[in-house]
Amino acid sequence: MKLDSVRVLPDLLDLAADEHGERWAFSQTARQSETHLSYEDLRAQAYRGAGYLVDRQSEGRELVLLLMESCPQWAASFFAILLAGRIVIPVPSNTPIENLQVVIHVAGVERMVVGPVTQSQGDALLAAGAAIEVISAERLFGAGVDRGLPHISPDDTALLAFTSGSTQMPRAVEVTHLNLISDLRSVLEVHHVDSDAVFLSMLPPAHLFELVVGMLGPLVCGAEIVQPTSLLPNRILATIKHKGVTHCLAVPALLDMLEKEIIEELADVGIVSAERRHQSLAEIVEVVRLRQSKHEWDETRAGLRQRIGEAFSSVMVGGAAIDPLWTELCSLAGLRLDVGYGLTEASPVVCIGLAGECPAGSVGKPVPGVEVRADARGEILVRGQNVMKGYFFDAESTREAIRENWLHTGDIGHLDEEGNVYIKGRVKEAMVTADGETVYPEDMEPYYWDVRFSEYCVAPLAGPDGNDVPVLVVVSSDPAATEDDLQDVFKALRNEAPVRYRVSRCIRVDESLPRTRLGKIRRRALAATLSTAGA
Repeated sequence: MKLDSVRVLPDLLDLAADEHGERWAFSQTARQSETHLSYEDLRAQAYRGAGYLVDRQSEGRELVLLLMESCPQWAASFFAILLAGRIVIPVPSNTPIENLQVVIHVAGVERMVVGPVTQSQGDALLAAGAAIEVISAERLFGAGVDRGLPHISPDDTALLAFTSGSTQMPRAVEVTHLNLISDLRSVLEVHHVDSDAVFLSMLPPAHLFELVVGMLGPLVCGAEIVQPTSLLPNRILATIKHKGVTHCLAVPALLDMLEKEIIEELADVGIVSAERRHQSLAEIVEVVRLRQSKHEWDETRAGLRQRIGEAFSSVMVGGAAIDPLWTELCSLAGLRLDVGYGLTEASPVVCIGLAGECPAGSVGKPVPGVEVRADARGEILVRGQNVMKGYFFDAESTREAIRENWLHTGDIGHLDEEGNVYIKGRVKEAMVTADGETVYPEDMEPYYWDVRFSEYCVAPLAGPDGNDVPVLVVVSSDPAATEDDLQDVFKALRNEAPVRYRVSRCIRVDESLPRTRLGKIRRRALAATLSTAGA
């Protein structure tokens, strides 16, 4: 499908249904069952749902909360809301009730669409006194109302995407049809796939990365999107093999599973000895390099393909550079690791780095139509039609974020001579020490990795002079480990670290480190908690 004639997102749905008709758009796999939704049925459901929503009178461009588990009806609901001229607020299905209440209050939401799994959350909101109409998917698609649908313009707001919650009050990013279509067009110029591709959808479709790259992109290409009901590693692997999955966006469970399966196969064929299975990735890759010429690699690769799926060809990792060792390990199985970088305010993809073309430590080059530069202090700036309309009802924050048409991302980094982008850390994560030096936790943390830490990070405690005091915070992988044991490990690591990256002390915590819904460690929040506890 060519996107030249796509002005608004429902155009994409119509063109996909016209071109691919009875092909499966979505498949959902359970342990002993499988359901499907064709492109034509997807369109039919979306138009029925739009008719139902249009029949519900509202003033202005109503905002509709979409709180639904990952399933084919999620996409149908998404398009139904847009076709009705409404604005979608997509929210992950595991969002806590108190967070939903904040979203409803901030955005002034009057209606929400739920699925069978999230119906209970809708009921809980009603029981808590929320003045909101809860519409089930069954009701939305069962009405069959034939109504005239409103006109939609490219500059109309398509959705509000609430930030991940790393601050006390998350902001609502206002994204237009033009923003999303522009970014989708840019992504497909770099990473287009054929209609026989099969995408595994594991991230919540409420996340813009999954929505644009994992749902809208495959629909444009006529591919099939597979949604597993379980994200357990063995179920993921079974789905990849059974459905002939070719592509997916990575989640930690998938990366852990791939590493385990590759190392197990290397051990089974004698390339890695049994006692070396639990060595670091660097040590295993070094063994493979030394022994590679002594083995029949076609046979080894065939064994690897049987483990991870014959058709499985590429994984895209969002938000971080790919460890070259990871790329090398996966290439043994004929699996390519691509990297992507972006942010919600950019709808969301800014850069893509293709395996084999992306320098170590880089997140790739800007996608076509998107400009990227670093300002004098190293903050990454982005310009293009993909940049958000602004923050919903927050003109001051919008003016701060978008200056002279450049989006200030809050990320620190640089570009090399070839245009590859490197991300160093967050502006807000920067720590200013007592001697006036600025350091970034992302630079310091690699020096403190140890197998005896199940989780760790560098967090900034407030010093007596108001400056940051970087400390190492760890969760022990062995609950029986003594404080002296962990301090000995810390001292050895600290002595090996460069002088400017030596933190003052190590603090042990017993609970998992606080993270945003996207899995990023909330270092400042952790530091505040430790300070309150007198650490």
